[in-house]
Amino acid sequence: MSAIAHIKYVVQKYRGYWTVSSSGKANGEFASRGAACHSALQDGIRVGHMGHDVKIEAHEQNGDIRTVWTSGDKK
Repeated sequence: MSAIAHIKYVVQKYRGYWTVSSSGKANGEFASRGAACHSALQDGIRVGHMGHDVKIEAHEQNGDIRTVWTSGDKK
């Protein structure tokens, strides 16, 4: 039996560029929020197909955090 990871990606602006964070580590430097969301979605779909639960959240300009995509059970 394999373990299922509950993976969360957070798209946020950091030091003047957009990044995708997972497990507390920022990855990538993207010129736009949309490009960072696209990258997170591509990886989220990949690990979702492996059976993991995935949640992607993005910071809005007003500071709110919005869930933009999920896969799996989300218990």
